Amino acid sequence: MIQVINVQFCSKVNKYVGLALGLVIYIYIARMIYKEKKEKNEIRPAILAIGIYLTIILAALLISLIMQSVILLDRYLIVITGLLIFFIAFFMSKEKKTYITIMICSTIFIISLIDNILFIKENYDSSNNSVIEFMEDNIEKDDAILYCNSEYSGFVVGTRYSENRQYFYNYLFWDVEEAYKAFGPNMEIIYNLDELKDYHGRIWILDTGDYRILNELKEKYDIEVVSQNDFNTAYNNYVFHFALIEK
Repeated sequence: MIQVINVQFCSKVNKYVGLALGLVIYIYIARMIYKEKKEKNEIRPAILAIGIYLTIILAALLISLIMQSVILLDRYLIVITGLLIFFIAFFMSKEKKTYITIMICSTIFIISLIDNILFIKENYDSSNNSVIEFMEDNIEKDDAILYCNSEYSGFVVGTRYSENRQYFYNYLFWDVEEAYKAFGPNMEIIYNLDELKDYHGRIWILDTGDYRILNELKEKYDIEVVSQNDFNTAYNNYVFHFALIEK
């Protein structure tokens, strides 16, 4: 318990330190913009770069709100990060005091270091293996996997066990028919659980927190619930709600 509290505390401290140092960078850039404009120096390339960067983010945010679907994810911003880097580097190149340049570079290094420490902790946490270890011990080659689009954990398991028959229960009616062919020939998209009426055997359900799919199947079919298990992982804070049934 003490170790868990310590890890959580350190993670929060690292985030706050990273945020504070990031604000220092942007305050410095704001100062440089004011200084360069006052001296009537050319800054349009940098302003254009950051303008495009922020416009893309704003557009993605507005689309997310209108479509009620999250498309603004940090990993999607990697392709435009060069615009932000150019913006910062542009004003740093105009700094005449070497010690300030060294301080800013050191600050950026520390922010990157903190971010990577958090990234490593999240990606290599022992809790991430709990789901795979559980599945390795229990899944059989003829088992099917059923998951929906309200919990992304199903795609994690589905990708790992792509040779098993999979059913993606698309009850939210995402327009993903073409894109989800990438999951392979063993993944079938269904829009109603009636499509499973002819299936007989074991099904691994990766369910929602309230076990929506399991309860719906109980209403439709005579099934046996073999086991139910919940797992929490550090990676992306994924929560896995397992229900193994026999139909």
